[in-house]
Amino acid sequence: MNERIREARQIKHNVRHHIHSLQALAAAEDMDGIRSYLDEMSKHRLLQTAPMQYCEHASLNAVLVYYCDWVRHLGANVDVKAAVPQYININNAELCSMVGNLLENATEAITQQTQGERRLKVRIRYRSGPPAALFITVDNTYGDADTSIEQIDGDLVSTKHGGTGLGTATVRETAERHHGTASFEHSDGMFRASVMLCLGD
Repeated sequence: MNERIREARQIKHNVRHHIHSLQALAAAEDMDGIRSYLDEMSKHRLLQTAPMQYCEHASLNAVLVYYCDWVRHLGANVDVKAAVPQYININNAELCSMVGNLLENATEAITQQTQGERRLKVRIRYRSGPPAALFITVDNTYGDADTSIEQIDGDLVSTKHGGTGLGTATVRETAERHHGTASFEHSDGMFRASVMLCLGD
């Protein structure tokens, strides 16, 4: 919310500059210049509408809004669908830590891209069962054409410190604790994380 407030202030601050520029173009009767200026303004990231709610689960929704807005501001194509009710049989902190780790890794990978289209696709679906289950997939582009992803004994190597990634390890541990699975695959510049949790009583 603080980020949204800051952006609103920034837009308000810049409005007078845009008005002066448009007035100057109008005074010169430069219609092509006005059309071009308005077209550029309409594409500005701060004027793009971003969903404030992806799902009914408030804590999970806050994590999705934070990271997806961040990635969208990087110029990435963001595609999110989440169907999770307000109350499910998993601790909020545990759920948000797991999804936050997945999205943080995706955001860092997209940030490091210097070429090609940046994309993030998130799917989260709750099945009431029985047995109840939660399915999560996060697909994202990463690096450049020659970027490689290293593994040690099946675990992904962190790009921050060279050791195994703590984020993916946390995701695996959470999945195993809930009698589920977590897998990580990559090919053709796309990284895919797939997680399934069993949330039955």
